[in-house]
Amino acid sequence: MRIIVAVTVGLLVMVPGLHAQGDRYVGYWGNLGLGGGVRIASSNGSTETTGGGAGLVRMGGKINDYVLLGAEVSGWGWEEDGVFVVRGNWTATGVFFPSADLGLLLKVGVGGATARAVETQTVGTGRSITKLGFGATAGVAYDIPFGPTISLTPGIDFLYQFIDDPDVRKAGLLLFTIGVTWH
Repeated sequence: MRIIVAVTVGLLVMVPGLHAQGDRYVGYWGNLGLGGGVRIASSNGSTETTGGGAGLVRMGGKINDYVLLGAEVSGWGWEEDGVFVVRGNWTATGVFFPSADLGLLLKVGVGGATARAVETQTVGTGRSITKLGFGATAGVAYDIPFGPTISLTPGIDFLYQFIDDPDVRKAGLLLFTIGVTWH
């Protein structure tokens, strides 16, 4: 995960002169990102962090050169002791380009959250538990153009979750992804 953080920070620092602002987007757009992340869960007064894999899918339409609207599904997963745990958010998302000259983008989203645990050691009749709740997402990314309709987009996202679960009521996910954006 340190490599993903170093690459993301390096790209954000090294390429400020590139012009990848929202005017490159025409009509519909989509993004697919993969990387790593950390789950930060609090329960009964204690906090626990766990690393794992991360991913996101985001798509929508252009409102103007500074605003994109769409939907996003993003999440984190980890397997430990025969149990695969997945946490994620599905949100309506707004993407904002604060400057016409930079590829920097900010995003916020509100919607739902999912937490799921599945036993992986049981063959055929594995048990699973799924909980649903409220989710919110905030993030920052940078569009680096690789052609007229494609960009590389490293990003950092924070996902907040409130799920009615007596074991883990509140959780946050910090995701570091590198995605490909079509516009």
